[in-house]
Amino acid sequence: MSTYRIRGAFTVGMILAFAAAAVAQEGADLSETPRSPDYSSSGSTLINLLANPRVQTELGLAEPESKRLLDLLREIDPTHPAFRTPEDKQQEFAREMAIQEEVKRKSEATIQKSLSEEQFQRLQQLELQDRGGVALLNPEIARRLALTAEQQKTLETIKEEFRRAGPTSRSGFAGGTPRPGDEAAATRLDKYKADLLAILTPDQARQWQAMTGAPIEVPKFMKRFPFHLVIATEVQKELGMAEDEAAALVQSLEAIEREGNKSRGETFRLMWEASSPEDRRRQSRQIVDTVKSSLTVSQWNRLQEVILQQRGMSVLAHPDVANGLGLSREQRTRVRETMDEYRRESIGNRSLLPKPGESETHRQKEQSDLLEILTPEQKTKWEAMHGAQADLGNPLGIR
Repeated sequence: MSTYRIRGAFTVGMILAFAAAAVAQEGADLSETPRSPDYSSSGSTLINLLANPRVQTELGLAEPESKRLLDLLREIDPTHPAFRTPEDKQQEFAREMAIQEEVKRKSEATIQKSLSEEQFQRLQQLELQDRGGVALLNPEIARRLALTAEQQKTLETIKEEFRRAGPTSRSGFAGGTPRPGDEAAATRLDKYKADLLAILTPDQARQWQAMTGAPIEVPKFMKRFPFHLVIATEVQKELGMAEDEAAALVQSLEAIEREGNKSRGETFRLMWEASSPEDRRRQSRQIVDTVKSSLTVSQWNRLQEVILQQRGMSVLAHPDVANGLGLSREQRTRVRETMDEYRRESIGNRSLLPKPGESETHRQKEQSDLLEILTPEQKTKWEAMHGAQADLGNPLGIR
């Protein structure tokens, strides 16, 4: 495990280095002239991209070719996330669940301590409303409703059919919060919850109604746990919380969340520092050399265009890109200031209850503002640099 590392935080360096190559060989036939990136940066970007089937198709890599290339890359970096074994994934999941459970335990204790007994009971009712029929899968709820073995078997069948139909949540797990703006997934999740509740007898349905209390319209977009409903203003009003009490509770919960994120970050940092910078640079160059020698010139150049497309306008901060586009000193200053401003906004506005689509909207506006710094001639050069747009989703996970 000495070479294990988490790539997400280091993707930018690789992309910026490759972007420098996009301004090289101006006026040359790019199908015949290979672009030469800076080999000193992390090679993880290449593995992330080349492990994606849509990228393989975009580059015109046949299945045997892509498999052979990935096998070579696996030999160089067997612990890369793209090559994780089921055991690796299980261990990572266990670590994440341990941190998540600790965050949940502390948050629930803080909430219960901050609310009166009556308020806490009402919050529990709202949690059940929010979970809907999914709550019936909880053994304790099933016991309280005296569900029969046949009913529980039916619930499992409905759950399995829903899972087979595909994930709905941002994290990929069925039954979670649908991606912002995905109305089809939200509708499917609502139907799933209703189908689960439909197995109740009339007596059980009345008991369920008593357990959930008077219905209110609860927020549809929750970031993590059902009990985080308490950070929504609608729920705070329903509970009769004073404004200062609500604000203090939200601050406490966000502090607990930050502590959990710090634990995750510390784990990742220790994994990264387990290998020396020299080892990482050596491995990175080996990855780049392997990829370049395995692709045709046109495939190699198209791969770099794809990297630019994935990273977007942020590469303007790279000196070689700025030089290639002919950015003035004033323009470079504006690029740096614009990126700093959006970074500060992103950190300062981070909360447990972001608005649906907020992250994507924030990135789109940043990209638009950076583009407007360029002159018409520079925009034309930029368009030529990243080539025809490829429909690849977001294989690098950039937000």
